[in-house]
Amino acid sequence: MTLAGGPAAGPGGTDFTLGGAEPASAARQVAPAAGRDPAHPVLGRVLVEFDRDEVRFVATDRYRLSLRTLRPRAAAGPPGRLLNDADTLVALGAWAARAAEVTLVARPGGAPLTVRHPGGTREVPVAGGTFPACRDVLAGLPEPSHRVVVERVRLIAALDACGDSPAVALELGRDRLLVSLPDGTPAPIEPAAMREESEPVRIGFDPVVLGAALEAGVGPDVLLEFSEVTGPVLVRSADQGSFTTLVMPVALPPTTPTPPRTSA
Repeated sequence: MTLAGGPAAGPGGTDFTLGGAEPASAARQVAPAAGRDPAHPVLGRVLVEFDRDEVRFVATDRYRLSLRTLRPRAAAGPPGRLLNDADTLVALGAWAARAAEVTLVARPGGAPLTVRHPGGTREVPVAGGTFPACRDVLAGLPEPSHRVVVERVRLIAALDACGDSPAVALELGRDRLLVSLPDGTPAPIEPAAMREESEPVRIGFDPVVLGAALEAGVGPDVLLEFSEVTGPVLVRSADQGSFTTLVMPVALPPTTPTPPRTSA
């Protein structure tokens, strides 16, 4: 397959041109989802996929998955994929952002990823390993039956207000979202929310994992979508769909109704 536009790539290689700030923001957004477990080094890497129309940056630690999609300004060569260390890619992005435009050169056979702009050229080692089939995971998600749009900054503040709790509960009601500790103690901040259906539902999260997904997002509002409280939850900007994070919920203890008071 030949990518449309741009300079001709070398034999078997692919060149694609992006805005200088684009790979920097993509690496910064997905890197928090990369794993840090030395027993699974491949999860500490970012998958960079490229084809005719898109360049995709993907990271996952199996508890969350982040995907940022970019549209190249010009490209030539066959589609492909490569793995780069997450921290190295973030550092490279900071350098690439100094230019208005950068060209990434991917070559077969384990050759380094080359990034060039008018200020110079840098190479990033390509790592080996088998990365999880993240696109299959996203494509296999069921149609969401629950969705809520909430103010991103206020939701982050509500999570922070729960302190060091290993879990928080999000209770979705009609036109509201309540954040509380698993025992039902509410957070002092109640995020404003908009919903499409009125059926109440309660779902648990690790606040560190959900908070990182929210911090990496953009825009004032975030969209949460899921089909069941035990399945993955899509977290993305309500008005910009090129960055998506998939977050796994955590189990919550069942709520116990408060018994009615009786007179002495």
